[in-house]
Amino acid sequence: PDIAFVYGKALYERRREDDVETAIKVLRNISLSEFPPLLQPTVVTQIIQCLAKNKDWSEADRYIDLISGVLDRTIVLIARAYLAYYREAKEEAERYASEAYTLVAAVASPQAKESLARLLMSVGRPADALPLWQYLF
Repeated sequence: PDIAFVYGKALYERRREDDVETAIKVLRNISLSEFPPLLQPTVVTQIIQCLAKNKDWSEADRYIDLISGVLDRTIVLIARAYLAYYREAKEEAERYASEAYTLVAAVASPQAKESLARLLMSVGRPADALPLWQYLF
């Protein structure tokens, strides 16, 4: 699964014709349960980025619904916020980011905190991201 993830990520970043479609197929065939919980947010974010690149909003929504029973609620909210951000639905992205921010506890994984910090920076909330970056530093 780790090789499949790197392959999908490389296809997404290369972005030649049909690369994103192939990346989506490769990444969607990865079971999140095959990854340690610490790496699951990274996999989810990459899949959301690929689906957003293709503007396949309904498939992205279905994917998030699918993983919502498997992952921590914070990660699901972060994924929904990123999807809203990519859709340019700023208020929705901020709402999901705020909800995720209230759920992040001292026990949340560093990857979840980093993902949330990046999201908060993207939606224009660097003051909220700063404590997370400080914790991670």
